[in-house]
Amino acid sequence: IGSLSNKSIVWAASYEAKKDGIYTTMPIYMAKEKCKDAIFLPVDHEYYCSVSNDIFSFLKKRYNVVDVASIDEAYIDMSDVYLGKDPKQYFVNLQKEIYETLHIPCSIGVSYNRFLAKMGSDYKKPLGITIIAKKDVSNIIYPLKIEDTYGCGKATSAKLKEIGIKNAYINSYSWR
Repeated sequence: IGSLSNKSIVWAASYEAKKDGIYTTMPIYMAKEKCKDAIFLPVDHEYYCSVSNDIFSFLKKRYNVVDVASIDEAYIDMSDVYLGKDPKQYFVNLQKEIYETLHIPCSIGVSYNRFLAKMGSDYKKPLGITIIAKKDVSNIIYPLKIEDTYGCGKATSAKLKEIGIKNAYINSYSWR
């Protein structure tokens, strides 16, 4: 999705397009070169805002604290929510209800801080649910390539790799 002009950028890319190397903020002319049979759709910001408002209204009716982070992302404080005996099932049911009510697929990341919750929501897409407890960080987060770490862009990951940091686990002794 993006302006059809070659001077514009990709606003969003499907999972299929991402497999071909197309990513958000890539210039449209580069995306067209990477994937000759890609279908480009114009931006409909008014529609996206409407859908976004529907999603956040849905969430705000259920939860006391919903912190909107972008047009399609929010952090929810779940500390006062009873998740039942099976927390994973709670989130499976929530994901299903969002899809059945709003016809919007979503990925859910659950953790004890925002960074890990965001990493969890990106971990399994589409329609993933990842719960990261403290005991899970070394198994889920540490093995990830440094460029797959939330907030670590191309330039930063290149600099980190230059000094020997290739994944999210940093051995404190390597700094000496």
